[in-house]
Amino acid sequence: MIIDHPLSAEDRKISQKRMLIFNCINGFSYMCLGETLIILLAVKMMMPDTLITILGAMQYIGFVLLPLGVWRAGKVGAAQCQADFWVARNIAALLAAAGAIVSLKFPPLGWGMLLLSSFTFYGSRAAGVVLCQPLTGEVTTSEERPQFIAWCGVTFYLFGVIALILVSLTLHFHDSLYVLCGVIVVGAALGVTASSLMRGVRETTTLQESARKKILPELKLSLKNPIIVQQLFAGFWATMLIVTILPVSILMIKKGYGFTNTQSLFFSSTQFIACFSVSYLTGKIAAKKGPRYLLILGYLAHIVMAACWVIAPFSGLGWIIPLALILFAIYGSGVVMAENAIQGYFLMTVPKEQQVISAVLINVLRGFCAGIGGMLLASGLLKLAQYLVTFVLPHVQKLFPGATEQLVIYKLYFVMLLPCILIGFCQVLKLKTVIYSFKEKYGDEAVKQAVLPQRKN
Repeated sequence: MIIDHPLSAEDRKISQKRMLIFNCINGFSYMCLGETLIILLAVKMMMPDTLITILGAMQYIGFVLLPLGVWRAGKVGAAQCQADFWVARNIAALLAAAGAIVSLKFPPLGWGMLLLSSFTFYGSRAAGVVLCQPLTGEVTTSEERPQFIAWCGVTFYLFGVIALILVSLTLHFHDSLYVLCGVIVVGAALGVTASSLMRGVRETTTLQESARKKILPELKLSLKNPIIVQQLFAGFWATMLIVTILPVSILMIKKGYGFTNTQSLFFSSTQFIACFSVSYLTGKIAAKKGPRYLLILGYLAHIVMAACWVIAPFSGLGWIIPLALILFAIYGSGVVMAENAIQGYFLMTVPKEQQVISAVLINVLRGFCAGIGGMLLASGLLKLAQYLVTFVLPHVQKLFPGATEQLVIYKLYFVMLLPCILIGFCQVLKLKTVIYSFKEKYGDEAVKQAVLPQRKN
């Protein structure tokens, strides 16, 4: 809701309340249609592993629709833009449920519908949150902002974990394709309901006018900034990790070790609990050591996860269950550290007047290119692992009689992935340390504002 006067304390209070309730409902909704559940649905649909890795990339390939969000925000404002795309996002989720039913008779068509649904779902999300951070700044004062962002994180993850527990219990008693589709429908209905709350968030015309600026001249200016180009490369590799590690990790516990959907979602819940728990710690680390240091920690967490899957035992649930819980927690921690580090580095290095357009450039190029690159890398390595397993499996089974072909394929995948992500680590190390010069120029308070955890959606 755009108003024609500066926001009063009452306006901010109303907007903050609506955004917090939105986060509660949206956190519950998202866990009913998030990455883990969609991958489990794809497994139930008998989708090939190489296509499932593409699903994991869609959340970043969808960033190509982000400029559409800038255009829409210029027409109706940031809050209304997010509400519109939230409706589109949840309608796209219904297409995934429809694709699952279609796959019972026409598998390739159902798989195609699921891929299209995933792209539209994540693309709508990217377009919807294009001005999410500036909107947060619009409805809060500098004193209110830290607590407000913290509460957004608390509500999103708290209700998300509650949703995961309820979905896990539901699947424990009724684990079928139709039940998974029902969970998605419920999540989509809640998501559409949540969008109505965003329509009542009050804002001035400031963000709308910012979104109306001509993009092309600003993009050219951003590309001339060498530090933005450095961020593009570092962000590309950090995003590639997420695309290449999570989908195959879920496949490994589901198809490699044979865990049920309920157990798989239980592991996923530790990932989101870690996201919430580590989110506050990231701000303290980044404020003291800088976002570059935080990004390195996040990258190393992903390397540790990939390496641990290589050396994980071939059998023995007594070892595998605690290991999986720890690894998914490490993964969640790494994602939060990397995302918050990228945000903090951006805010410290890009002038405020360039941040809206530069954020579009970085997110589109980083997300889309990393999504495509990660998709090709993950699919290619899985295909190669499936070819090599014929030669490797007999030797592995001599040492580990309990080794299955499927598990060896995934281990081969991570063996080949490790040197690839180590190349990216070298690129991350090239980033300059910026916290000391930024602190000297703007002071400690500006550092704290730059490294605040992101508001979750």
